[in-house]
Amino acid sequence: MPYSSDSDLIKVQQDIMDLSVPDWADQHIEAERVINRDVETKWYRPVSSDIGVTAIFNPALIIATDLTMLSVFKALELAYLFMVHNTTDEHFIKKMELFRLRYETELESIISNGLVYDWLGNGDTSQPIYSANQSRFRRLVR
Repeated sequence: MPYSSDSDLIKVQQDIMDLSVPDWADQHIEAERVINRDVETKWYRPVSSDIGVTAIFNPALIIATDLTMLSVFKALELAYLFMVHNTTDEHFIKKMELFRLRYETELESIISNGLVYDWLGNGDTSQPIYSANQSRFRRLVR
């Protein structure tokens, strides 16, 4: 299930539903796919390696609401990319680039701060939060 919805998009870009597109469901689904890939490669793999976890990344073990804004920015980027295909309006290109940058900034923040993840797969999300940067410094280097 996508991390964001059209109502989330409206909170950030109030006129997004005025673009003659009935909904942005495809963009939400693609945003989820991109986010899962980015979170796995940029956060999960480094952290799991550093803390000795060998299980495969499972997006269902993340608190989904932690990724809502990230998904909003990616879905808006993809929505404006969709609009660029239909026109050469500079406004859509600028909006697409704006939301790409906001996505990258938000992703970096998430990677730096870490995510709540159910490492044991037992529903316990009170376990420590690891950031990709922080977990690397916990190793003893001799």
